[in-house]
Amino acid sequence: MNDREKNKAYDEHWSWIRMIVVQSLLGSAMGAFTGWLIIHHDIHRIGTMIEKSEHWFGFAVLLMFGFATLFGMVAGGAAIWFRAAWGEE
Repeated sequence: MNDREKNKAYDEHWSWIRMIVVQSLLGSAMGAFTGWLIIHHDIHRIGTMIEKSEHWFGFAVLLMFGFATLFGMVAGGAAIWFRAAWGEE
């Protein structure tokens, strides 16, 4: 492998890493926002239950973290899949 091929592989590697991190962070932000919306709009009285709880902050963080983790993983996985199937050559 010559230097040109090494540099191309290095650049492609970091391009993939950046893409995965950015998409995962965007997905996590959307998930945390979704969790906040569930609490804020009191969907199925979840907001009321959390508000009346003694440890409301911890429960709110756990709900939002769960959604952030789920959405982040899905967004990162979908980004990898789309780029591998239809991305750069």
